[in-house]
Amino acid sequence: MKRELLLKWIDKALERDLHEKIYIPAETKPDAQQTVRDFKKELVLLYDLEPEKAGTVVVTSTFKDRRYWVILERTMGNPLVGFVKKKDGELERVEIEIDSEKDRRLLLMKEDGLTLEEVEEIEGPLSEVEKEIF
Repeated sequence: MKRELLLKWIDKALERDLHEKIYIPAETKPDAQQTVRDFKKELVLLYDLEPEKAGTVVVTSTFKDRRYWVILERTMGNPLVGFVKKKDGELERVEIEIDSEKDRRLLLMKEDGLTLEEVEEIEGPLSEVEKEIF
């Protein structure tokens, strides 16, 4: 799928309400898998510019009603932010610091479900320490 179309679909997903899904048809399983990889590459690039937005879109694929689909789902948000519930019931915001841009991208790719092979296709060969993430 062309980059321009990928970006338009990502914009559409960002306009959706929380947990709404957009289903995009795919011809074959390899086509669906490649489209998922293409979307994830664009989301990694978008994350560098707008992490709050890119962190709220999850891309997967499925086989439903005898057809392959790529699914864009609007989710809750940034995987680097969480909350701790204190003994008194109050929530405290907690953020994870990532040492480098590459480490941050690798963490996001792992959360998106990419395999080590897919990550190395995008990022190039990884060090042994980076491979331990997967």
